[in-house]
Amino acid sequence: MKNLLLFLIPIIFFTSCNSKEEKINDKKSVENVEKSIEKPTEKPIADELKTIEQNGKSFYEWYFKNDFPNCDIIKDKNGKCLVDTVSYFKTLRNLGTISEKFIHQERTRLQSCAEFISTIDYSEYENADAYEYDQYCVDIYYYYWLKSQEHPNNFSVKNVRRINDNNASLDIYENYGETNVPDVPLSKVILEKEKNTWKITEIKFINREEKKEKKVDVFGKWENSE
Repeated sequence: MKNLLLFLIPIIFFTSCNSKEEKINDKKSVENVEKSIEKPTEKPIADELKTIEQNGKSFYEWYFKNDFPNCDIIKDKNGKCLVDTVSYFKTLRNLGTISEKFIHQERTRLQSCAEFISTIDYSEYENADAYEYDQYCVDIYYYYWLKSQEHPNNFSVKNVRRINDNNASLDIYENYGETNVPDVPLSKVILEKEKNTWKITEIKFINREEKKEKKVDVFGKWENSE
């Protein structure tokens, strides 16, 4: 009996040690798995926020870089005025970050002015007094995307948000370069993911009054809306 006990004690001891080592190894394995899961998710989210910011500010980068352009009014083949949306929409599409939803909204916004101005001779438009057509085409007399007749020195991006897998937003702030004057909120840019690319679908102004154009019955035909 004594010999049997002496034989069993080392076995029990080694079995206990092996069990403890297995528990420790199992715990380390779980910790390593958790860490490997956590690390990859943090980086993609940070990278995606950078992409959202870059794509979301692309419209205003273009707008500032090109001296705050409005949609041009040109002369058509009949000598009448024509809102040049073809060039405008082509420029927006070339940015690669503008959704067709945004372009559709722009087409709707410009339609009333385009239909009216198409009834005006281009020579008459060129010689018209300032603000002659502001009740029909108010946007051509000021910086529409700033809602102002003055432009700031620069702009900044704040509040970049990834709402979910397919929706995001950010805020655009104006900077007039004045000392001790905070940036002024201008607009909220709405983005949606389309075929794995974040694209601007809408721009909403923050605390800016929308200037509504007068709705009139005209007989002009808008043929330049692509």
